[in-house]
Amino acid sequence: MRPFEFGVQLYGATDVKEWREQAQRAYDLGYRSVHLPDHLGGQFDPLLGLADAAAAVPGLRIGTLVLNCATRHPVVLAKALATLDVLTDGRLEVGLGAGWQRTDFERTGIDRLGPAGRVRRLTEYVTILETLWRGEELTHHGEFFDIDGARCLPTPVQRSLPLLIGGGSADILRFAGRRARAVALDVPQPAGRFEPTAYLSAAHLSAFRQRADWAREAGRDIELLIQIPSGLIGPADAATEIAAHWGVSVDALQDTPLALVGDVDEVADRLRRWRAESDVSRIVVPADAMTTAQPLVARLTGT
Repeated sequence: MRPFEFGVQLYGATDVKEWREQAQRAYDLGYRSVHLPDHLGGQFDPLLGLADAAAAVPGLRIGTLVLNCATRHPVVLAKALATLDVLTDGRLEVGLGAGWQRTDFERTGIDRLGPAGRVRRLTEYVTILETLWRGEELTHHGEFFDIDGARCLPTPVQRSLPLLIGGGSADILRFAGRRARAVALDVPQPAGRFEPTAYLSAAHLSAFRQRADWAREAGRDIELLIQIPSGLIGPADAATEIAAHWGVSVDALQDTPLALVGDVDEVADRLRRWRAESDVSRIVVPADAMTTAQPLVARLTGT
């Protein structure tokens, strides 16, 4: 089994000092990576935010979790990510997804597409990125992109930029298992809106076992990751309050790998059993819980 590894999902800050302090605190607490999502709300831009965090904390790895492939042209993004890899001396992990949040599409006027279309667009997108990062000149006329004579300069420091693909459907997770180095197991949100009770009700252990199985179908050596939502980390005596906030039972909190609720030994044992069942070894916690989760990080990583 892979050793446990923990990262922090950042969001933003009021100023650059606070932003850099968050990144430094994550590293000092034993987290080895920081990440940013890609939405058009109040969060920082993931590429610019991560570049600054990496410059502020030289030992920290960075990753997008995840970029929306629909709202960024692949030729432009390939260059930006290659540049970021150069500027961070090879500390970048590229997290990519098909896009799910409806408001991101409404605000850009881009067609969200149905589930099958989103998978086809992501598949075409990954092929374009990988070709460009290999240093090849690309002419491509596909279903979604028409490209003539494109190259990616500079070239990335890492010979092959590590690709993480996130998703919750069978089609995306099977594709991710075939093409990515790491796979983020997520919960499908077909309405394109975050609905807490529905989300957690679809996050039970049996559903996540199925998602892990889809990602592992191809038989490749991949890392599996789960991301803990804000508000699902706390001591045992907070279980009733947390369950009520999410609109589920306390038993449901015990039946999802996304709820790190309980004393440190109890949660650590649950995660060890979950890793043995599913191979999930990477866990990303929200920035507002990185201090609360630190004893668990120390227990599972020995830091």
